[in-house]
This record gives sequence, C-alpha cells and structure tokens, in this order.
Amino acid sequence: MLALVVVAAVTLSPVYLVLRASEQGAPEMWDLLSESRAVDAIVRTIWLTITVTASCVTLAVPLAWFTVRTDLPWRRAWTVVLALPLAIPSFIGGFITVSALGPGGMLQDLLEPIGVERIPSLYGFKGAWLTLTVLTYPYIFLTTRAALNRADPTLEDAARSLGKSPLQTFFLVNVPQLRPAISAGAILVSLYVLSEFGAVAMLHYDTLTPLVYIQYTTSFDRSSAAVLALPLLLMAASFVLLDAATRGRARYHASGQRRPPKLMRLGVWKWPATALCTLIGALGVGMPVAVLCYWLFKGLSQGESTSLLGEAVINSVKVSALAAVFTVAGALPVAILSVRFPGRVSGAIEKLAYSGQSLPGITIALSLVFFAAHYATSIYQTFGLLVFAYAVRFLPEALGACSPSPWPTRSGP
Repeated sequence: MLALVVVAAVTLSPVYLVLRASEQGAPEMWDLLSESRAVDAIVRTIWLTITVTASCVTLAVPLAWFTVRTDLPWRRAWTVVLALPLAIPSFIGGFITVSALGPGGMLQDLLEPIGVERIPSLYGFKGAWLTLTVLTYPYIFLTTRAALNRADPTLEDAARSLGKSPLQTFFLVNVPQLRPAISAGAILVSLYVLSEFGAVAMLHYDTLTPLVYIQYTTSFDRSSAAVLALPLLLMAASFVLLDAATRGRARYHASGQRRPPKLMRLGVWKWPATALCTLIGALGVGMPVAVLCYWLFKGLSQGESTSLLGEAVINSVKVSALAAVFTVAGALPVAILSVRFPGRVSGAIEKLAYSGQSLPGITIALSLVFFAAHYATSIYQTFGLLVFAYAVRFLPEALGACSPSPWPTRSGP
C-alpha cells in the first residue's frame, strides 16, 4: 500500500502531461511533432542520451573497481572525490565548462603566453557530452561500488583456482554480478540526460527539454509544451522496459561465509590508474572549485553584495535535507516490494516510480501547481509542496541506490 501511494504521487506529472497533451487533437499533435525542429531535437536527445550513458559506463566501472578491489593509493579519498560531481547543478556545470575550457576562457588565458591564441569551441554536442558525462558518471560509480562491496569473493577465488586470469575472472564472474547495478545506474544517467535543461541550454545544444521550455515561456501554450514533452515520456518508458528485459530473472548465490576480498596489486598500472582518477577528479571537482572561487573573489573585489547569500544557503540546506529524508522514505517501500516480492505488480510499480526522472523540471512543477490549485489548495505555493516536488523528481536516484541488484541468496552452512 505504501508503494502504491508513492507511485500515485510520482505519476501525477505523467498523468497531467497526457491529459494536457490530449487537449490537442491528433492532427495537431502530429503536425507539432513532425516539424523539422521537433524531429531534430528528438534525434539529438536520443544521440546525447546514448553517448553519455555509454561513456559513463566505460568510465565508472573501472573507477569503482580501482577504489574497491585494488591497492590504488588513497582509495578512500578517491571514493569521496569521485562522487562529488553529483553536488554540482547541471547549469553550473555548463557555465564552468564554458568559463574554463571554452574560447576566451581560463585555459586559453593560460595558453596564450606559448602562442595559442584560440582553442576549439566546446559549444554544441562536444561540450554537452563532456559536461553531462562528468556530472552523471557517479550514478553508475556509486551503484557499482555498492555491488562490488556486496559481491561474494569466493566465486572469484573459484574462478582463479580453475586457471582463469584476473582479467578473465573480471569478465566471467564480476561483470555478470555487477550487471544489475550497472544497469540501475545507467537508467538513472539516461533519465537524467533526457530531462536535462541547464547544461544543454548553456552549451547551445538543442534537445527536447529546451524546446519544451521555449514553447511554454514564449507562447504560454501548455498543451503544445505537453505534446513536445510526450516523446521524453515514451523514451523513458523504452529505457526502463529495455532494462527490465535485459536484466531477466537472474539471482546470484553467495556462500554462508563472508570475508573481505583480497586486493589486487596493480603493479606498474598503479600510476596510470592514479592518473585517471586525478584527471576525472580535476574535471569533476578541481575545475569547478577553481572557476567558482575565481568568480567569487572577482565579484567580491568589485564590490558585489553577499547580503542574500546567507538566506539562500539556509533555504538550500533546509529544503535539500527534508527532500532527502522524504525521498528515501518513499523509495524504501518500492525497493523492498520489488526486491523481496518480485512479480508483475511489483515490477510495474518499480517501473512507474522512474517516470518522474525523465520529465523536465518545469513539467513537474506545472503538474503539481495544477494539482495543488485545484485539489489541494492548502499546500498551494508552500514549502511542503516544493519538498514534495523534489521528492518526485529524485525518487529514481534513491530507488536505484536502494535496489541496484537482486539480493543474493545464501547457500552452504
């Protein structure tokens, strides 16, 4: 019952979207979606989603392996550093990419003394791909680390005792165990990119989300904006169903005895692995901190006021803390139902819980404003409604962290 209540809250936005879009007739909907601008935006959205997700998997899985199963120097410190890009809003990430790596940015200023007068532009697909990859790979990194920490090392010992090399053991034993966790993180990345607005708008890469925003802000036509948002909902459903189809009914057995896994010695590969972590940490944490500090000190030196900063920080901490509590509380019953009581009903509930992640924030906001204004006037324009909106928006992240892989079944004494 709790899971049904949570899913009912999450599906308010998709239901509103469908009802609002249905106000347009079928011919009008087709005309709007078949325009060249809409078709191009759909193609760009799909291409960006696929490339960013593939890049995140390629990057996050080795990083998780290095920080859990190897003798990488400063493993615990790297774990914290490599997860920090999640704290950076995408709009700020796009601004940082332009300020640091774009033409006329900080990198160009550093290279000018050696004769480099202009560096290639990062506007468009390249900048959006780089920014979103750096900001979203921690979704897969964290779920994969959790799965690695839970994995049974005796299976790896058995493979090694049968003559398999460490590389063969990784692909034959570890990858199948990690597949549900990688898939859960990949779904979060895909849905994040589908709903992304800040970075793609800052980097001038036109996907569906900016088109929805422009349609609403320029013409105030909510029905047409809802029609343009429908492909996002369909793409999200396709990704979730594809994940369910490829995951299958696999269950992973573990022995009754657990011990810490033996760390693999990297040898000469220790320093390339450290260099990779350093590069990703510099892009995801070092560069944002440097750019923001630069503009902070420059603004203060020019007399910019910080009078509103204290109140904004307090409000941000308060709403984020409450949203985190309510989001996790909402994700737990859905995760427990889907993992402990697998079936068609629980599977459908879990899939519906991901529906809010694919929608632009403006669509979620409009749906909740409409609901509150018509059916719950007591919470209209309140702090509680804002917390509720964040809980709807970020429920998939909490759900992916709670149930990234099937629970192992014990065997043996």
